[in-house]
Amino acid sequence: MKIGILTFHCAHNYGAVLQAYALVTYLRKNNYDAEIIDYRPRSLTMSHGIMPWRRISRLNIIRKVIFVLRILPFLTERKERSDKFQSFIDSLPLSTRKYTETDSEVIGYDIIICGSDQVWNPRITNGFDKFFCGSVSHKGKFISYAASTEAKRIISDDYKKYKEVLSNFENISVRESELKNILQPLINKEITKVVDPVFLLSANEWQKIAVKPTFIDKPYLLVYQVKRDDRVLDMANKYAILHHMSVVEVTAEAEYKKMKNRILTASPFEFVGLFANASCVVTTSFHGTAFSIIFNKPFKTVLFNSPGDGRALDVMNTFGIENSTVDVDSGDIQEMSHNIPNIDIIVRTSETFIKQAIQR
Repeated sequence: MKIGILTFHCAHNYGAVLQAYALVTYLRKNNYDAEIIDYRPRSLTMSHGIMPWRRISRLNIIRKVIFVLRILPFLTERKERSDKFQSFIDSLPLSTRKYTETDSEVIGYDIIICGSDQVWNPRITNGFDKFFCGSVSHKGKFISYAASTEAKRIISDDYKKYKEVLSNFENISVRESELKNILQPLINKEITKVVDPVFLLSANEWQKIAVKPTFIDKPYLLVYQVKRDDRVLDMANKYAILHHMSVVEVTAEAEYKKMKNRILTASPFEFVGLFANASCVVTTSFHGTAFSIIFNKPFKTVLFNSPGDGRALDVMNTFGIENSTVDVDSGDIQEMSHNIPNIDIIVRTSETFIKQAIQR
């Protein structure tokens, strides 16, 4: 039985490539013949790399000029970061055949698993992508694993399209409870809520690929932001001073002012190592929250009262640590301490879904 995975494996985004690595690694360690289908749509390839052309194309001429002038001083760092991501992506078990959105058929698989990440978010995939939505021709069956989108942005006009998407899948799972509740009435088939693939690997398994930071010689608070706000860094600095730590920031892009302990060019391996060796974490990211939980780090996830908060809130509700949030307007972080319950027990439902869906 051959299993192919369709996901955002080629995005130069830490969460995207690491969840792809986690799912294929989990399947292979459980003796499934699995690989990542090397599907590279323009919606992803043109959004990443040294010059994010898709992002630039959406701007008017004045904003285009401003954006390009802003990132020009960072071209060296952007290339270094891009090369590190490409090296990681090339190390993944990829299909020998490459696919683009011009293809209409995927061949050679008994099962195709679509997900995780926001593969059902038309704002990211430039509309509903036929590969991620299971409407490309394929002789086997489609399974969704931890598929996600911004549930709060689904409007009634989308329901017909999501109903069509769901009908393409023999077994359906999503990553967030809110999305499950919205989609469940659209289909007469059980939708299962599962955890993100990064939770399918233990902290010890992540440690095996983690690169330990060598330039830090004292306890540090790690800051990782996708939605970036200087107030987050201010809060982290205040907390670090009170607790006699340094602050290390790993950025989601290589386009910010160069500062001591601000890392613009971390590889995915180094990203994992920064979380594994941190004393505590302040993050605005879903996967920043996830890796804080995996490595059992005291952390705070900063909320912005926006639709993007829902993904991180859902994973904290799943693991019973709802108090690990702070509002961006609060200006202060209180003590970061919690007890993470046994991750293995919570993950077991997701493992059961995968095994049963494959065996059916």
